[in-house]
Amino acid sequence: MDALIQSLPYLAKGAVQTVWMALITIIVGTALGLALGLAAVSRHAWIGRVIDAYTFITRGIPILVLMFVTYYAFPAVGYRVSPYAAVTVALVFYAAAFYTDVIRGALQAVPKGQAEAAKGLGISRRWIVIDILLPQAIKSSIPPWLNTSIVMVKSTSYSAIVGGWEVTYAAKETVERTLATFEIFGAVMLFYFAICYPLSLLSRRLEKQAAVIH
Repeated sequence: MDALIQSLPYLAKGAVQTVWMALITIIVGTALGLALGLAAVSRHAWIGRVIDAYTFITRGIPILVLMFVTYYAFPAVGYRVSPYAAVTVALVFYAAAFYTDVIRGALQAVPKGQAEAAKGLGISRRWIVIDILLPQAIKSSIPPWLNTSIVMVKSTSYSAIVGGWEVTYAAKETVERTLATFEIFGAVMLFYFAICYPLSLLSRRLEKQAAVIH
C-alpha cells in the first residue's frame, strides 16, 4: 500500500496524459467524422464509395496494429515524432471511421420526406442539410457518439505497448520499480472508471430520453 500511495502522483500525471490523448482523439475524430459523414451522403456516389472503403478497412484493423503502423510510418517518410504523437494520430484516424458511420447513419435515419418537401419549396440541398437534416442527425447521434467515445478512451491504453506515455505506461514503469502489480493496476482501473463512468451514465440517460420520445 505504501508503494501505491507514493506512486499516486506519478500515476495521476499519466492519467492527465490519458485524458489529453482521449480529448484530442474525440474532438479531432468527431470533426473528421462529421465532415466525412456529410460527404458520404452527398450526391456524388464515388465519394460515398471511397468513404465506405475507408471506414470498412479501418474498422477491420486492430487499433494496436494501426498504432504500430503510424509509429513506424513517420520515420519511414523522414519525420521524427514522439510515440505519444504517433499513437494519437492512429487513434484519431481510427476514431474518425467510427464517428463517420455514426453521423452517416443518423443522417440517413431522418425521414426522406422532409428533404423532399424542402426541395419542393425551392430550398437548396446545402440548406436542407444544414437547417433540416443535420440538427436532427446530431441529436439522434449523441448516444452512439458517447458510446464510441468511451471505447476510444479505453483504447488509449494500447498506446503503452507502442511506447506512448500515459497512465497504463506509467503503471507499467511503476510496477517494474515497486513490484506492486495488484495495487498499481487496481489504481489504473479506478482512473479509467472515473473517466468513463460519467460518460456511461450520460449515454444511458440520453438513450432513455430518446426511447421515451419515440
